[in-house]
Amino acid sequence: MVNSSRSHIYPALDKSSSKIRLIHLQPRSRGDKITCRLCIADLNDDDLKYEALSYEWGEKDTSRIILVNGEEFPVRENLWWALTYLREDNAERVFWIDALCIDQSDERERNHQVSLMTQVYSRASRVVAWLGKDGQDDLMQVAKFIDILEEESELNDLVKDDEARGFLPHFLPSVGPRSTTAASFWSVPVNMLNGSAPRRLNEDDHRRGWEAWDNICHRSYWSRLWILQELILAGILVLRCGNVELDRESTHRIFDRTRTQRPPSSEPKPDRLAQDGLDYSSHSVIPLRIHQRRTRMFLNPDRPGNTFTTLVGQFLIYRKAQCADVRDRIFGLLGISPQCCRDNIPVDYGISTIDLALSVIAHDEFEHQSFRSGSFSSKLRADSYIKYLGCTNDAHRVIAAIEATDGPLWPPFGSPEEEQELWRRHDSSVVTFIQAGQLVLQFPERYTDQQNESMEIGMAGKEIVRDNMFVRHRSRSGFH
Repeated sequence: MVNSSRSHIYPALDKSSSKIRLIHLQPRSRGDKITCRLCIADLNDDDLKYEALSYEWGEKDTSRIILVNGEEFPVRENLWWALTYLREDNAERVFWIDALCIDQSDERERNHQVSLMTQVYSRASRVVAWLGKDGQDDLMQVAKFIDILEEESELNDLVKDDEARGFLPHFLPSVGPRSTTAASFWSVPVNMLNGSAPRRLNEDDHRRGWEAWDNICHRSYWSRLWILQELILAGILVLRCGNVELDRESTHRIFDRTRTQRPPSSEPKPDRLAQDGLDYSSHSVIPLRIHQRRTRMFLNPDRPGNTFTTLVGQFLIYRKAQCADVRDRIFGLLGISPQCCRDNIPVDYGISTIDLALSVIAHDEFEHQSFRSGSFSSKLRADSYIKYLGCTNDAHRVIAAIEATDGPLWPPFGSPEEEQELWRRHDSSVVTFIQAGQLVLQFPERYTDQQNESMEIGMAGKEIVRDNMFVRHRSRSGFH
């Protein structure tokens, strides 16, 4: 009989500390049933070693039973399969897994532990991205594909080397000095390649490799909001499908190759954001975006806070990502937001959605003014914020909170439908810039008879009003 209350199996945590629980996954040799034990650990312990699991929770009504501290414990289907494949034959593995390590029935503990997730994932020795029990053939194909791509790359580097160019004419007299592609040098002696002949990929190999990667990228795992901080913060990241694991180097390489070598017709462009945020139906967009963020963060290890987009900015970019609790659209992005956002917006699952929305606005308007910057109108930004945070019934309160700091939001250019169409087009549909002491607004011809409207900016004036259009100047963030 499964005990409906889980609290009795959890060792108590000091909620004012950096203490967490870790799951010790017992080896298969202990029996067929998945067995774990929970232990308390301190994130400040320099000797602490554990892996963190990133996975998709899945449906509530699918559950299996494992043993935790000797008690039967229900887990969802996907986690059960992850534990089944991740446990070793004869050695235990130590993991941080949110569904097991946090007492989900204790709201105060949940608040505390979620606020530590930035440290949990950045401190882990590895983060394992569990993509599901299926897809092993695809991941194996990707591993082989990336290995051969690397061999081709190494050969290209070799033939471009000055010393290699000196050898090649002796073996390939017909090859001119400018023929430096890998395809020209397959008859290079094996001793020149440290004893191993290079493999090459033909067109079908490339197609199969990219198709396998596309299959991986189309898995529902990538639609989860929480994976953003889980993977971006990972020091070492590996991908796992069933028994097949793509190691750290190969994972980095396939992400990087997606950015640099995909056929132009299919290459995703995550930085060209549509009005509705990232297109979660487009292959590779989320994995590539995560890779770009990881790269940016690790290139600036001493300034991690400055490498992150504002919390509101990220909310707007990733607002189509999936999460069970709408408040996680905020809490799930705090770990990859600037430090000021983390300091001023505490994780609190007792707060109402509207109060959370207003709290975020109060901080953002003071520090960032995210609603009044970017490639589409502040009104559309506010509309998206209201819609995706589930505050439609309190829209007037959200708008009032934004306008209380900076005045009215940018009004529509004609009807709402025309405004939507205007900003749905290109980022440069409307260009605002400073020229010779003037604020110049350029409008597309189809929206106004006069394309360029100029307004003198007085040295003492901070606000200009023209035809009910407000343009406000702020010294910290330029014109809005």
